[in-house]
Amino acid sequence: MKNLSIEYNDLYFVIASLGRSNLIKDFFTRSPRSQTKLGPRDDRRIIRAISVLLFCAYSSSAQEIWTIKFDPKEPAPGQTLKIELKNAPERATVFARFKNKTYPFYTVKQPSPHKRALVGIAGDCPAGQYPLEIYQRGWLRKRKIWQKEIVVIAKEFPKEVIELKKDKTSLIEEKKGASDTAKIRQRLKKLTSEQLWQGVFDIPTQGRQTSIYGIRRVINNDIPWNFHKGLDLGAPEGTPAYAPGGGHVVLAEPLTLQGNCVLLDHGQGVYSIYMHLSEIGVRPGQLLKKGEFLGKVGSTGIATAAHLHWGIYVNGDAVDPAEWLTRKF
Repeated sequence: MKNLSIEYNDLYFVIASLGRSNLIKDFFTRSPRSQTKLGPRDDRRIIRAISVLLFCAYSSSAQEIWTIKFDPKEPAPGQTLKIELKNAPERATVFARFKNKTYPFYTVKQPSPHKRALVGIAGDCPAGQYPLEIYQRGWLRKRKIWQKEIVVIAKEFPKEVIELKKDKTSLIEEKKGASDTAKIRQRLKKLTSEQLWQGVFDIPTQGRQTSIYGIRRVINNDIPWNFHKGLDLGAPEGTPAYAPGGGHVVLAEPLTLQGNCVLLDHGQGVYSIYMHLSEIGVRPGQLLKKGEFLGKVGSTGIATAAHLHWGIYVNGDAVDPAEWLTRKF
């Protein structure tokens, strides 16, 4: 019953407010079937009676205790933290707070119905302890139902020097791609509740892995760049690229730094991005199934050779796509 204490108080507060405003008493005294005038004591009895009835309606969801499971226990930068909430009422609105960000729980049906939230641990997240809080949103207020310190372990990423010609480095130095990056970030903010992928992701193209997630890059041994937010898969220009899982196309256009770019929304805060394509084979609004064609490998934008940059974002944070090739979410 503990999980419902605030909900019950919310209900009683609403009903008591109605009682103080005489709405309940007016309802009974104006009824053609009622000839009895009700006083303050009767008001309180009515409020208690209705509160008990409403509480009983809620009590069926209190028969089971909510259980919370998170995996991995100690995530590393680049990993996806999965939080599962079982035995929660289907209608309950639950969300998590981690590092000043909010992560909604969505209902998933496999292997059995439960609620799940996914938290992306960014590749530049410092090691340390961070509070993970879970809240249930009530009618009038939210209440914290669980809190735990999550340990993010340290992970060392290698460094890489990339040689680029002057015409390419000028695009970076002059921040020519800032508006394109902002456009991508804006798309990533939209959350859809339906999960469009199932199981593990497939690799989007056949090629040699030429760069890993998280690597720290320096341009021409002079210009520091952000950590690498995906995998680079080297392949001959024109090699087909496919959707690794089901998703809606939310962006398909040429960008300054990313080249020809496609962004897929897989639902529940999960997105995947494909850069440097020689050809875009989809249009915004299109729904792709796993394995459907989305474009061809190329070297457009900031690229030294033909390859596919493949990235995955979980609630706005870039995570390691390699994990999604072997781990089910």
